Amino acid sequence: MLVKENAENILSVLVNQPPDYYTEGPELQKLKGLTPEEINDAVDILEKYGYVKVFTAMGTVPYHFKKIILLPRGRYKYEQDNRIKGQ
Repeated sequence: MLVKENAENILSVLVNQPPDYYTEGPELQKLKGLTPEEINDAVDILEKYGYVKVFTAMGTVPYHFKKIILLPRGRYKYEQDNRIKGQ
């Protein structure tokens, strides 16, 4: 799968979580069936664009992060993308 598709899949998980819910790599892997490498790449892109906040910690291998949380910009991006698809 493309990094863009993986990022969109991760956003879809995050927007369906309660507000202020922190999501970890293993949970994303379980819900979307992505590899740790695919998740890491997608999370890097989402962070770069300001869609998620990433929290790091030691001992999270194979993930490059401990947990992530959706930011308002990420929710907006998801809503815009899905509004366009629905037209």
